[in-house]
Amino acid sequence: LWHGASWTFVLWGGIHGVAQIIENRIKEAIGLTREKEKNLSRPVKLLLTILTFCIVSYAWMFFRANSISEALYIVRSMFTSFNLKDAMAQMTMSTKSVIKTTVAIVLLMIYDHFNEKGDLLLKMNKMKAPVRWVIYIASAILVIALKTHNTEVQEFIYFKF
Repeated sequence: LWHGASWTFVLWGGIHGVAQIIENRIKEAIGLTREKEKNLSRPVKLLLTILTFCIVSYAWMFFRANSISEALYIVRSMFTSFNLKDAMAQMTMSTKSVIKTTVAIVLLMIYDHFNEKGDLLLKMNKMKAPVRWVIYIASAILVIALKTHNTEVQEFIYFKF
């Protein structure tokens, strides 16, 4: 067991394995091949991406929890007594950090949207040098502005193994 001798890691891996088995069986049952999968509509692809994200995030709760009972408490709390401010405090994530992370994600989504219409970097290379430098400098300033300033140093997750 690469991640340590804890049942939470076994469960984490098991959730991923079961999810893959279910996905493969569903694809077989409906005759969805890789070629057909490429032709799915954007809304269906988005829905499948969101579903995958939810399953993986659910599994990661078990990976990060100290025990199975703690993980189950977290899952139960999500549906009974969820409070965003308390959740962020427990994750040592300030409101400012959540906003910065959200802005970064939105910017990546915007980049991805424009990149889908053609290679964005290729288009940038065709721009005049001063325009490119404005984009480079603005990007650097944005990265610095979005940098999370956390006074607490968080331990690297693999140090405990």
